[in-house]
Amino acid sequence: MAQFVRAFLKDHFDHRDVKEQQYNYYCVEKGYDSQRVAEVIWKDPKFPEKPGNLRNGLINQKEWDDALELARKELGDAIVDLAEKEFDKEKEEKEADKKDREALGKEMAAQDKSAVTRINPGSKSNQVQYLLPRLVKCVDQEHILVHPLDAKAAMDAGLEALFIRFEPDEGEEVGPIMALKRFSSGDEPEFFWKADPKMFHAKMTPYALYKSQGLWKGDKVWMPWTAELHEDPDEDIKEMEEEFEKYKKERKGPGKYEEKDDAISPEEEWLSEQKGPELVKWCKQLDDKQANAEVAFVR
Repeated sequence: MAQFVRAFLKDHFDHRDVKEQQYNYYCVEKGYDSQRVAEVIWKDPKFPEKPGNLRNGLINQKEWDDALELARKELGDAIVDLAEKEFDKEKEEKEADKKDREALGKEMAAQDKSAVTRINPGSKSNQVQYLLPRLVKCVDQEHILVHPLDAKAAMDAGLEALFIRFEPDEGEEVGPIMALKRFSSGDEPEFFWKADPKMFHAKMTPYALYKSQGLWKGDKVWMPWTAELHEDPDEDIKEMEEEFEKYKKERKGPGKYEEKDDAISPEEEWLSEQKGPELVKWCKQLDDKQANAEVAFVR
């Protein structure tokens, strides 16, 4: 039943957001008069000027409650009541998941430096090809897959959790856990996570926590192909830093002024002289005067 109500609410808010997109397109990109556009879209020329009318995709509690009332008129009280119970349950699950991620994040932060990695496997080098977690960004640009390289070996090692960390904030050593899945005995050792489109292209690092083998840290992934080829996901940052250092060395202190006129071929110079002999004569006189002035100054 909740699917019907969810679809109704999505259509309701999509319709609202489309109007804002139309307004932004015609006013910002096309440069039309704001009040004329608002009159056509909302029948109110002052609509965008009133605080809170333009939502930019956000939904406040009043809008949500008003939308539910519309759903009751359209679908009936019984269906909406069942949907609200399911919405409340989903909200509770999200809150519980958030608390679980924060708690695990703090617990695992102390072990991050000692985690087993592909580059520094320590005494577990013979298990890297089995237990290392791998992160794959799917071509739909929504879903993220995290799984150990060998499912049976992961189950035998007692896989407890797979999770994804994002890049750390400034001043932090490890990033926040943005997605987490815990496992029980016999569960298939893989984790599909549907990421927000704004998050999909962020740099992500997969982790696996085993009961008998501890914490394992996979390769950081930026673009969809970097996990396959083990390319450096921080190459963009390194290139930027190298360019900045190069710039500082080249521009250290005031430099000698240099004219960087584009070179003119003899053929083009001859052609320009034929087209404007008087201008060439005037330029030559100006150059001679400047040269004489420089000689007089030196003397």
